[in-house]
Amino acid sequence: MFSALLHDNDRTGINVALGLIFSKRTIFLGLALLVLFLYVPELPMAQDQGTEKTTESEDKINYLLTQTLRLGENPVREAFFSADSMQIIALGHNHNIEIFQSQTGKRQRVIPTQEHQALTMILHPGGRVAVTGGRDDTVRLWDTSSTLAQGVLRGHLDDLSSLSMDTSGDLLLSGSLDGTLILWNMKNQELISTREEAHKGEISSLVFQPSGILAVSAGQDGKVKLWSLPELEPIHSFSKHRKRVTHTKFTVRGDKLLTSSMDGTIGIWDWEKKRQLNEVAVKQPISGFDLAPEGLEGVVATKRGAIRIWDFEKGIPLRDVQANAGELEHVHFDSSGGRVIGALADGHVQVWELGDSLYLKSLKGHERSVESLDFAQEGNYLISSSSDKSVRIWDVEKGLQVRSYDLGNHRVQSVRFGPAAETFATAGSDSSAGIWDTESGQRLKTLANHKGKVNSVDFHPHEKVLLSGGSDRQWMLWDLENETVILKNLAHEDQIMQVRFSENGKMFATAGSDRVVHLWNYPGGERLLSLKGHRKAVVAIAFNPKTPMLATASQDMSILLWDLNEPLSLRQPKRLEGHNYIVSGLDFTIDGKALLSVSRDKTARLWESASGKMLRIIHGENRALLSASMNFDNTLIAVSNLGPEIKILSYPDDLPKLISVELPDNSTGMESEETETISAGVTEASNENETSVDEGDLTEAEKKPLTREQLQVYMTEPKKAKSKRHEGLQQKLNLMLKEQDSCDVKDHMKKLAMMVLDLKPNDLAAYHALIKAGALMGDFNLVNLAAQVSSMATLDTKLYDYQKENDITGLMASWREEVFNPVYHRGGANARLRIKDCEGNEKTLNIPDSALYVRLPQEFLDKLTTVPKIIEFRDFSDISNEEFRNRIYHETERVISGTTPYPTSRLPLQKTDQVPNHETGLLMLDLKAAKVWKDRGRSEFQLRQGKKTWQTFITDGDGMAVMQLPIGKYYIRVGAFLEKTFFLGKDKELKLNIR
Repeated sequence: MFSALLHDNDRTGINVALGLIFSKRTIFLGLALLVLFLYVPELPMAQDQGTEKTTESEDKINYLLTQTLRLGENPVREAFFSADSMQIIALGHNHNIEIFQSQTGKRQRVIPTQEHQALTMILHPGGRVAVTGGRDDTVRLWDTSSTLAQGVLRGHLDDLSSLSMDTSGDLLLSGSLDGTLILWNMKNQELISTREEAHKGEISSLVFQPSGILAVSAGQDGKVKLWSLPELEPIHSFSKHRKRVTHTKFTVRGDKLLTSSMDGTIGIWDWEKKRQLNEVAVKQPISGFDLAPEGLEGVVATKRGAIRIWDFEKGIPLRDVQANAGELEHVHFDSSGGRVIGALADGHVQVWELGDSLYLKSLKGHERSVESLDFAQEGNYLISSSSDKSVRIWDVEKGLQVRSYDLGNHRVQSVRFGPAAETFATAGSDSSAGIWDTESGQRLKTLANHKGKVNSVDFHPHEKVLLSGGSDRQWMLWDLENETVILKNLAHEDQIMQVRFSENGKMFATAGSDRVVHLWNYPGGERLLSLKGHRKAVVAIAFNPKTPMLATASQDMSILLWDLNEPLSLRQPKRLEGHNYIVSGLDFTIDGKALLSVSRDKTARLWESASGKMLRIIHGENRALLSASMNFDNTLIAVSNLGPEIKILSYPDDLPKLISVELPDNSTGMESEETETISAGVTEASNENETSVDEGDLTEAEKKPLTREQLQVYMTEPKKAKSKRHEGLQQKLNLMLKEQDSCDVKDHMKKLAMMVLDLKPNDLAAYHALIKAGALMGDFNLVNLAAQVSSMATLDTKLYDYQKENDITGLMASWREEVFNPVYHRGGANARLRIKDCEGNEKTLNIPDSALYVRLPQEFLDKLTTVPKIIEFRDFSDISNEEFRNRIYHETERVISGTTPYPTSRLPLQKTDQVPNHETGLLMLDLKAAKVWKDRGRSEFQLRQGKKTWQTFITDGDGMAVMQLPIGKYYIRVGAFLEKTFFLGKDKELKLNIR
């Protein structure tokens, strides 16, 4: 076959011309032949395309794509290497923090940020803490070796947009969408200073000068501002950028500041002399930018997907990292500068590594994606099939296309060379398999018996037999001499994706969308084994040529290595994990020591067969890889992707010495009478084609979590309220309460009120704001809590002028004494409230029993208004009535028993969190005849449950108190006398009349 191809090249002339350019005479001859060739009519079937040469790599040192991680389909918000470069930590569009092993790409854990809804993230320089800013206006700290938040910082009133930490990790700078800038002390979580309206609109980037002299902020307004530390007083403002500034970076020495912008420029500034040194024109909107650890080189990513390394001193690009990676959000170097990580808008994280490229050349000729590749068993001839409906043969060594076949309506699903490469077989979507003459391109045989597309074919290594499998779930063995079916079997519950003969031809395997691989005896066709271990469709299989081992690959992103040796039922496969999307192709080396895999995660990898260890990522693309094949002596690798080119790689020569897989070949002794099923122990899964994350990947890493002592630097300590801080918040709240329509600001009003109460727990205006916001939201448990506590609060008339003090106190009293007064409801009135919602519609809302019959003891109210953070008001917002009761009972006992305030690092309880349940009964107490009136018919009394602390309550104006209480034994004291002992049972009503 090969000599025929070469002689045919001589007849056409072009390959002679290109191959004999070693003398001036032959150069002239070549040019003449080339001119003649251009006038040769195009052949209809087999045609020489020798002019399709290769594109060869000139620079062997470059950034190579070595990792692709899939987080979803929406933009990845951030991605970093950990300080030790062993992990990749990414923030997904779904607000989850995802942590991967950087070498294997295996997902280690997912940290849900839940109601925080993280929007931006940085890493602490110490390594194991991630800091996020969220949609809930807070900054939170996360231990990356666990899944729990370790601290929370409150101070912003809008979504967080940017974060930065100084080199020591002691200072944190945070910016929000409303242009507010806050400086934090990370050791004790104290707010140091605040700068409101630092920018008009979003703060888009923050950075500390390395020596800690100052900080820099940049905004959506295009301005770059310098701030003193720790005061956050303005020093200077640069206004050269015409659009949003995306990133700010200092050089290592800190003498120069670099800024990138959506206007397509990078500014280089002498911040000390307050002047611009240079402007680098990238000419595309810049979405990602980072400086290398040394010098004035950096990586720049544009919205259009180009990633380049630039020399900013000279203002020139040095090399492409990736010409078309897709739209990027952020890029960063690792600590060595040898790797670049990018967060992409398509939901992927990609890693490029500086190294020696294995890339040799590209074979160009196809017009659409190349879906199947196969090297001949001898020589360096490669056959390819494409969605452009053509099959082509290439002389890979010369980089020439030597044949092209237009197969018409026979849309090829896969292609395989025959044993001597004199013929090739195609699997077609027209329900047939075809046998073709390699030299002429003539169709020799049409094998049509399938009832649907044929997905895969394979030649028997020694006999004139072809194996086919298709969407009709059948495999067929064909006698190629008389074109008849020898055997067929309805083998799978879903379509067969690939079929392969073993190297010795004594068995064959079929892989199906039903997630099962079956092994069959040849020539009898009896089933030997059923291999179950994949969670989704199995799309590729390969027999090890030297030992009874089978590799299987799946849409579940995994590769399984099956030892086909006895004892079969005890064998479990090796699971090779590292790919992050569908594994689309497999091929063993000729010695069986290594396995090649390609994936739609855009990488090609080599694995050691004996151990299953990943040896290296040998290739990365900006498109999903579809197929791969190795030549007969394992010196060349061909890979194809969703594009029309075929990439040729050299087999790496720097691999460690590989272990041979020493397994006795017992394939001839497998008995077919008792078919065995080997299962990898996975649960049944749906047969969807989408790739999903295995929950097993989300387990904790084998590391000990940080101890409390180790985390102490990140934890929040109790702190004293700073007058300037609370006054600024109170002034904002005053302005908000002046708004005629509270609907637009109700969420911010509630958040701001709770922030004020964290610092000033006796602030009457804050309770008023909680009542206004809670009423608009229909949260009457929160409204009642605020109304009861407000009875002991005061108004700072120097800070609040939104309403007269008497009007405010009167309004609060109305909520307590009218809306939530059980006297009215005992008199037959319905516990309902008619309000007008934010759309102007009147609504009648039921007041829950928990807002009527849960009374707060005076000791509890007193501590709530005198001790900052003694409770967390956020715990009582927007929860069920039952949970509200349980939390009130729990907190009442905790506060009265003398506990310390909550640290600011303590996270609020979530709606789904549950404190211990308290079974309750109803006490109906009548003190009208006791004559111990305190005020307007109210009487004071005390209750104690068991041996707990005495609690003081006050009856309603009619001398009665109806209270929902936890069950148990109680003592009641009226005045100075112990009056009664009683037991309150579950769901029981107890009436007590004390005279």
